[in-house]
Amino acid sequence: MRKKGFVNVLFMVLLLCLAGKYCAGQQSATDLEQEVRILCDSFDGRGYVANGSGKAAAYLSGLFRFYGLTPFNKQQSYLLNYSFPVNTFPDSMQVIINGRTLAPGIDYLVHPASNGIHVKDIPVGYADALTGNLPAASHKAHFILNLDSLLRREGRTERQWLDRQTRGIYLVPRNSKPLWWVATDTASSTVIYLYDTALLNQDIKSISVNINNRLIREYPAANIAGYIPGTQFPDSFLVITAHYDHLGKMGEHAVFPGASDNASGTSMLLSLARYYKQHPLKYSVAFLLFSGEEAGLLGSSYYVQHPLFPLENIRFLLNMDIMGDASGGITVVNGSIHREEFDLLQKINKELPDPLPGINMRGTAANSDHYPFSEAGVPAIFIYSNGGKGFYHDVWDRPESLSYENVPALRQLLITFINRLAHPHK
Repeated sequence: MRKKGFVNVLFMVLLLCLAGKYCAGQQSATDLEQEVRILCDSFDGRGYVANGSGKAAAYLSGLFRFYGLTPFNKQQSYLLNYSFPVNTFPDSMQVIINGRTLAPGIDYLVHPASNGIHVKDIPVGYADALTGNLPAASHKAHFILNLDSLLRREGRTERQWLDRQTRGIYLVPRNSKPLWWVATDTASSTVIYLYDTALLNQDIKSISVNINNRLIREYPAANIAGYIPGTQFPDSFLVITAHYDHLGKMGEHAVFPGASDNASGTSMLLSLARYYKQHPLKYSVAFLLFSGEEAGLLGSSYYVQHPLFPLENIRFLLNMDIMGDASGGITVVNGSIHREEFDLLQKINKELPDPLPGINMRGTAANSDHYPFSEAGVPAIFIYSNGGKGFYHDVWDRPESLSYENVPALRQLLITFINRLAHPHK
């Protein structure tokens, strides 16, 4: 991140604090929305193009210092550096079909493990995946029919199918929403998912493709960690976690802001950090922001393998993801495993002046950063909110798409829950 931009963002936070809004014990949905907007608008989707996640990490670690959280290491740094491989699409991206230039992220997505390719006005042939007749000439693009049916019939994943294809262009029609993700390696071919219904209803004769990819074998990632020492038992921890990374950019123009997933959860964690700095508990409260979640829970897995304090010192862990709209209440993953804590959430919710409309129980799921901790024996739950427009892993997951309905009540529920964990007899 450029120094000037970093200073400007911190200055913005300072102004909000001085106004008595941002660091007060009470916080409105508007305050959370301001933080979400900064996270979505300033860091190239917090991904791997233009060092988006690195810029976000610098900003967030600066906030930890600004709030006065205590670092875990002697270097007084909040950053825990590690690396992993990731495939990126950093340059201009162009797909032209029948002379029409498609909009990236809307009309099409590139499989994140795709190789780059450059072809102009090559013919398109139709192939039926169920027949297994997929000629692999690189001078022709292949429109693949019935791929989903093939995968269901053979019990294979799409990546397993992709790894069997030789270099070429494969066009795969999709009737679903355009959802993207992250790949940590590359395949030999290029797969382009087409979502435009009008386009798919016409005869596709030719295609031009200009796609560059770059496999970064050791992307410099970082988790962010700080804590508030306990007043009586500083070596015992309540841990609050969220992931700050997202998908970044597919080419220069398709940006995946990740407002719901997970600028909202990151914003909630920052809010709780500010609160507990003013209201310390008898146990230490650690705040962990993970990178690499979208690439396969890599940041949290790395942390579990390299903990800053013994994992057995964690009394309980609360992970937060997708916290921008609780109009339908919340869901508690591992709620059926930690029934006592789930029942406590239900009890607290009934006591709130404006209770959430529902708290749903869910069992074990490897769907966020609580999971590596749970597998290591740490008592942990993962809470996400229910409601909203449902934008997820797409270019429409923007700050303006979040309603923040019931989010202040959700924040109060979390604070009361954490306080009761620290003082179970109150």
